[in-house]
Amino acid sequence: MKDQITITSEVDKQNPAVCRFTVNRTLHIGTARFDDKSQAAQSPLAQKLFETEGITRVQLIGHLLVLSKTPEQEWEDLVKNVEGILQAFLVSGSALSHEQVEDRMMLIGRGTKEKVQFLLAHKINPGVAAHAGL
Repeated sequence: MKDQITITSEVDKQNPAVCRFTVNRTLHIGTARFDDKSQAAQSPLAQKLFETEGITRVQLIGHLLVLSKTPEQEWEDLVKNVEGILQAFLVSGSALSHEQVEDRMMLIGRGTKEKVQFLLAHKINPGVAAHAGL
């Protein structure tokens, strides 16, 4: 996916310790919440975000990243750093590709018949067709 990465941020008006970052790429399928770096072992993005001084909680929800911070830190200082981490993550090859997101989303919450039909149509048939059916 070669299109430009866009990231927007908005500090929560009700809770200024929370900032939401919306990205035009999928960061995580489903939801995940990490209250410290030790909980983030399965998420390279969350681990990297916890290396930023002042970040206290990381939540990943599809295209949305929700961060909480300590009172001592200012979002003005943190936003640029977080945007840099997101950019690096998305171009590093660690992020899910559009095809991976599509595949995983199709398989979540579907019945067995739908999953088999999807796999036949999108994985097996194209491979067979590429070899002229041989």
